Amino acid sequence: MNFEKVWFATEDKIKSAKMKIAYDDIGSLSLGDNNIHFKGKKQAIDIDKQNINEVSLAEQSSNKIVKIIYGYPSMVIRFVLVWIGVIIMAFILKHPFFIFLSFAYPVGGLGFLRLYSMVLKGKWVLIDSKDADGNINRFYFADGSLLGWAGIFGGTKKIYQLLDAMLNNSSNP
Repeated sequence: MNFEKVWFATEDKIKSAKMKIAYDDIGSLSLGDNNIHFKGKKQAIDIDKQNINEVSLAEQSSNKIVKIIYGYPSMVIRFVLVWIGVIIMAFILKHPFFIFLSFAYPVGGLGFLRLYSMVLKGKWVLIDSKDADGNINRFYFADGSLLGWAGIFGGTKKIYQLLDAMLNNSSNP
């Protein structure tokens, strides 16, 4: 099974206070019989299935300070500016659609606020594995297709479910 446009991130990137770019590399993820292979633009990673301790679905940490400084103010400013624009259009054109929209936009905007908060807390597939020296390595993968939107709407969960099923099938002959 192959997945194109997969994001790879290290734990440092996932827990970073700077949320501008959430990944370290972009590439393809291949689920083989004995290993998991990631081939990115910057690096290639092979994970032997026998060395995997756990596969889980993890959330990207959301730094509240970063949300306060970068996320919410800019979102609220854009929201208010568009609403003001709709109200101005309602007064200038006096068209029923713009009058309706000037009242409906704030209600619909609440759904946008929820979607925005989902984006700030993306899901990642976390693979904990041991290397040859017995050190624990943590690898994070997410579906990066459609500029990451596919991962938010179930693509990353699909990768997790396939990985989990594959590992459970190989451990139960």
